[in-house]
Amino acid sequence: MHEQQKNFVHSRNHEAERLKELSKRQHKIETERARLSKSKMNKAAGIKDVQNRLDANVYSECMATTLLADTVEELQRSGFFGETNQVLSSTIVPWLNDGVETHVQKTSLSRAVLDCKYIYVETQKDALLLHCSIGLGV
Repeated sequence: MHEQQKNFVHSRNHEAERLKELSKRQHKIETERARLSKSKMNKAAGIKDVQNRLDANVYSECMATTLLADTVEELQRSGFFGETNQVLSSTIVPWLNDGVETHVQKTSLSRAVLDCKYIYVETQKDALLLHCSIGLGV
């Protein structure tokens, strides 16, 4: 009977250790799950921010184009462009338009490259986290 009691105590201690191990593992999984959830929310906020910036960029491009055309039209109506000014307007306005268009294209390209890089980094991070969580047995 004394031997059975020893075996029971040993079994109980072993079960307690196993339970403690499982609790630690469960806590680790819950912590990782919370971190991944927060990461997803941050990623979604980042994507929304990028989309807002792109929308603002498109809006400002449209406004600049409209304002430039309206300004030139108003100057023509008011007689600002005479014969001499007509020559200047045929060189300066296209040059100005080209400069604005080039600047807008460079800005758009830079933003597109940064957005792609951001998405790539986030994808790689998510893949790494998924690989790590699979290793944890999530």
